[in-house]
Order: sequence, then structure tokens, then C-alpha cells
Amino acid sequence: MLYFTGVFLNFDMGVIRQGIAIAFGLFSIKYILERSFKKFIITILLGALFHVSILVFIPLYVLSYKQLSRKLIYITTFSTLVISILMCGDLLVKIINLVPAGMIKEKLLFYAALYTGGGTISIIKRILFLVFFVEFYKRKQIDDKKSLIFLNGYFLSIIVMALFSSIDIIGGRGSIGLYFLQIFIFPTIMKNINTKIFRVILLGVLILMSIYTMKGIIDYGGISNQPYIPYRSILSVF
Repeated sequence: MLYFTGVFLNFDMGVIRQGIAIAFGLFSIKYILERSFKKFIITILLGALFHVSILVFIPLYVLSYKQLSRKLIYITTFSTLVISILMCGDLLVKIINLVPAGMIKEKLLFYAALYTGGGTISIIKRILFLVFFVEFYKRKQIDDKKSLIFLNGYFLSIIVMALFSSIDIIGGRGSIGLYFLQIFIFPTIMKNINTKIFRVILLGVLILMSIYTMKGIIDYGGISNQPYIPYRSILSVF
């Protein structure tokens, strides 16, 4: 559900290049586990040939499967959120203007001029789930390497999104590869929940999340040139 509504509809049905780049990012996790930086960076750079947003995976090699403390995660998240509130859009535009002229700069300035809405709500939602993930991991003492990489990647997605929150599309699309890792966090949580009723509740939450995400894509898809309404089937082209 999370993949279909959060990634497939947005990136595999629309921005196909970014979906391919995310695939390279997922494949690079193998080299994070092996601590093979050369293979990791080559994989990420290959993914960047399709979409540069995958470069945000690079810091994940440093965080890897480290067990970060609650204090570090929460203070960093709060500090980044404060910075994002104080950082106005004009400042980001000035930073973008430092980028050498070219297609990337033109795209960044184009995105900076758009407002899609919902950025603040998305950050708050991610932070709430981050707290849930962290507390669950600590309580259940989940410490296998893959699960920790997924958690640290999700944490990093919030940092990236918050820093670029004044430009919704950059903050959202720039962090989506890392945000995608929650798809692997939820099964880990499901596996470690012993009570059936809590599993049902979590499943209900996931269904509601998926519906909310899909509604947002349908409502605002036209802004990013990925309109889903009015719907036209492939038969309409004949």
C-alpha cells in the first residue's frame, strides 16, 4: 500500500527517472552493510545519472547502522525544524543563485516559484512517525543492521525535508528516496508486535495513510505536471 500510493503513483507512473534512481539507492544499501564505500558511491552516482535527488543517500553511508541515541535524534530534529521555520524562501533562492547556470539551476528556481501546500503538515507527520519508530525500536531492542539503516535513513529524510521546507517540491522530492525506507520499517514493527489488536490498529493506520497520500497525489498532481484528473484511459488516444 505504501509503495503503491507513495512511490508508484508519483514516480513510477510519472517521474520515472526518480523511481529508477531510488532503485539504485536501495541497491546501494547492500554496500553500506558491506562497508564498501567505492561500490556504494559508484552505485549512487549511477543513480544520479537518472535523478540527482538520490545524492541525499550519501550521508546514510556515514550513519549506516549506528544506534543513535534518543537525545541526538530528537535534538537534531527539533533544531532542524527551528532552522526551517526561520529560513525564508528568499534565502534559499539566493543559495540557488550560487549554482552555476544550467538546467539544474533553472529547475530549482522554477520549483522555488511554486507552492503546492502541505509541507508543514508533511514534516509534522514524519516527525510523529519518527518518534513512534524510535521509541518502538528502543523498547523492543531492535538492533539488526538493516533495520537500523532503514530507521537512520528515515531520520535523514526529515532533516532534508525540513531544510528545504520553504520549497515544497524540492523538500518533498529531494527526500523521497530516504522517506521510502519507511516501507521496510513498518514490516519490522509488525513482526515485533505480539498483540493481535495492535497489529490490526497499525494496519488501519497504514490504510488511512495510504488513502491520504493517494488523495494528495490526485488533488495536486496537476501542479507538478502529473494530472490524474480528469482521468483518461489509454483507449482515449485512439
